[in-house]
Amino acid sequence: MGNGHSISIRDCLDAWAKPFNLEFPVIPAAVIRPQNVIEVSETVKCAKQSGLKVQAKSGGHSYGNYGLGGDHGAVSIDLVNLKDFEMDNETWYASFGAGTSLGELDKNLHTFGRRAIAHGTCPSVGTGGHLTVGGLGPISRM
Repeated sequence: MGNGHSISIRDCLDAWAKPFNLEFPVIPAAVIRPQNVIEVSETVKCAKQSGLKVQAKSGGHSYGNYGLGGDHGAVSIDLVNLKDFEMDNETWYASFGAGTSLGELDKNLHTFGRRAIAHGTCPSVGTGGHLTVGGLGPISRM
């Protein structure tokens, strides 16, 4: 394959489906990394028509590997590419994509308004799971 670096498709797929907790191996039917909300919607529709469970994955730090479905055979929608960020500098309301990590959110809040939120200490944790199902940190009250 010339002088370029190449990686097998199998290695790529294995990396996308790697469980956070190796004690609970989970093998998803598929891992999808959509570029926008339309692709998320189409993936959900396709999985439903096929009778497959769907699970969103924001950062993948779930103890039970729930981002991969929590059990074999689910379709995991990895939201890693959904990282949009907007902040209103009058109300200080911010909106951001569920694929945004805590580190990225922290940087954006500071860069675009010198703001911060209480959160955990691991910058690679995804905001989708952290903010919806109870991420904890030394200065958070979640």
